Amino acid sequence: MNPMSYAKLVLAAAGIAVFFLGARLGIGAVRWTGIALVAAAWLLRFATRQPSAAVRDPVSPLDVAGAGPRAQSDAQSERDRSGPGDEGQQVGERRE
Repeated sequence: MNPMSYAKLVLAAAGIAVFFLGARLGIGAVRWTGIALVAAAWLLRFATRQPSAAVRDPVSPLDVAGAGPRAQSDAQSERDRSGPGDEGQQVGERRE
């Protein structure tokens, strides 16, 4: 479970507990607080999970220098994008 799931679960459980406490004691404000907590847990259902800055797309100094695995995979994908038979062909040359 990720932290967002825990937050939703805790908010929902706390909201239900606070609601029933307010119902048992007959205090309307406590009851409405419980309803608000359950509503907040429900609204978190629609929140999108944002990756942290460290997880997003780390760039190593080797990648910047063109020697790291990312630079190598970029070069490989560039080769994959060129069509078959494009080896050794200059830009602007026509195939026959």
